[in-house]
Amino acid sequence: MSRLIAAGFEIYHDVPFDGYNMDHVLVGPRGVFVVETKTQRKPLDKTGKKQYRVEFDGKFLRWPWGKDEYGVEQAKNNAKTLAKWLTSATGENVYVKPILTLPGWLVDRTGPGNDLYAVNPKQIYGVCSTEPEKLAGPQIKRICHELDQKCRIEVR
Repeated sequence: MSRLIAAGFEIYHDVPFDGYNMDHVLVGPRGVFVVETKTQRKPLDKTGKKQYRVEFDGKFLRWPWGKDEYGVEQAKNNAKTLAKWLTSATGENVYVKPILTLPGWLVDRTGPGNDLYAVNPKQIYGVCSTEPEKLAGPQIKRICHELDQKCRIEVR
């Protein structure tokens, strides 16, 4: 995460929404990203070695035990919810890119799916740093101001 901060990103953790939290929100010159983290145990293969690869075809995750959308729809829905809220709060159209991160797994991307990144946490910096610059300083400040207000915790 420190590399993202050095690249000009503000990072918010556990951003509260109605009855749930978004794991992480990243805001910087290259855009707004919402990160959903999902963990899965690694099964053993026939020789007793842990399996650690998952395939993302752009729509489904293909685990050693089968395919599913584990976290895919949640990450996309979080991006839509956050984009709608930020657009309303700032009065500007804000696009949010979803990232689904799978700690401990190597993610092989085998298909398109440009509307979501599925990656190992170590790849988040690479994803964010390769996007073209989309936001200028004043818009970043407005977005961060709204997130600061939303994440503010009252201490009594």
